[in-house]
Amino acid sequence: MAESLTPKPKLAATAGATNECCSAVPSSPDPEIACSLEPGAARSQLGEWAAAFTGAVVASERPDATTLRIHLADTSELGLIAELSRREVACCPFFRFAIEIDTAGIALTVSVPLDAASILDAFAEIVTS
Repeated sequence: MAESLTPKPKLAATAGATNECCSAVPSSPDPEIACSLEPGAARSQLGEWAAAFTGAVVASERPDATTLRIHLADTSELGLIAELSRREVACCPFFRFAIEIDTAGIALTVSVPLDAASILDAFAEIVTS
């Protein structure tokens, strides 16, 4: 005997509310434009980015003020770049990173809110140096 499928009611989303599937992750406004690292640790992490990008960057472009797209060599250490991206978001939650792999190659897209465009400018300098 076939069971009748009935749709479950949709959950209403309200600011600050959580839903049953994601109860540990409440809705929140945009993250603060701030870094939680001490200055020495921040410089060290930027040095790790510079080392990871050395010999790995084929080209970079700025489609707009809040986005940096870095084209990477096929030999790039993607595991290291993914780990650095994860660590960067942990201390600077306004950053967003996406690794894209397709027939055109490998690209890392870095994006920030408009209020953090100058921080992305500084990050772009690491890529191009």
